Amino acid sequence: MYLFYDDETANSEGRICSAAAIVVRDDRTVVDHFYTLVDPECEFDDHNRWRHGIALSNVIGKPTFDEVYSRTGLADLLERCVFVAHNAKGADLYHIKKSLAAYGIDLPPVRCIDTQEMAKAVGIPEGSRSLEDICARYNIILRKHHDAYEDAKACMAIFFHMVDEFGYTPEPEEWDRSIDDSEKRSSSHKSKQSNLPECALGRVNGSRQPIEDLLEELENEGLRLHREDFAAPYKVTVSGVYEPLGDSDANKKAVGEWVAKHGGADKNVRYLAIGDNVGQRKIEDARKKRIPVLLISEFFDWAGDLDE
Repeated sequence: MYLFYDDETANSEGRICSAAAIVVRDDRTVVDHFYTLVDPECEFDDHNRWRHGIALSNVIGKPTFDEVYSRTGLADLLERCVFVAHNAKGADLYHIKKSLAAYGIDLPPVRCIDTQEMAKAVGIPEGSRSLEDICARYNIILRKHHDAYEDAKACMAIFFHMVDEFGYTPEPEEWDRSIDDSEKRSSSHKSKQSNLPECALGRVNGSRQPIEDLLEELENEGLRLHREDFAAPYKVTVSGVYEPLGDSDANKKAVGEWVAKHGGADKNVRYLAIGDNVGQRKIEDARKKRIPVLLISEFFDWAGDLDE
């Protein structure tokens, strides 16, 4: 049997806030499914909340992941079924491992198939292997990307379409649970450096360093800006990309327009707003000048609060 799975996370640490699974027999008959919101018992990052629309208020009173693990039968399903997910090795299995570890539970051995790797194996071109792209290839309706149940259904559909088109079913392989967590941080948010494992917020330009790790370093250095310290004048410089706004020029223009309206008279750079592909020189300059750093997504979240 196959277990088609997807989850969404509260933050860059991979704590699950929603999960869905569909159990399918080898003859493609669906025999069970579930979807649930999950209380991750942690804070939500702005980027994650923007992506899937789930906030802390939505999960109050919902089961924690250890409860989901036992109540839904996921513990048994992981051992009995072949686990199938899009970017299973880079995201979903890491999320499950991380969320279980918070309750002292070890992830059992898991036999898995990663449909992203499967797409590569059958020759689907690089740059066309995202869940959305493969759904478009097969005219599969993806009603709401980053809804765990809709993504699990889409994963199931693209798996069987690829099997039918290419006559190829990958051999399940056991996921290496010993891999260090820091190398498994990722999600469906695309990195500019597609030859590297994906990261939720992208990477520093020309390096392997995930933005999540950079933010942790800046926090330790006292340079990570927090919402309560976001104050006028709002002189901001921008480096990197926040995908919903488009390319880097569009990012800079959008931030610049808001700053021109609200920024005040201070000519010195007060903050550095960063995104995927942030320049290393910009980071080093901020460190040298002790300029606080925030995400571009956070800037618009916080600025929007001030506009209300």
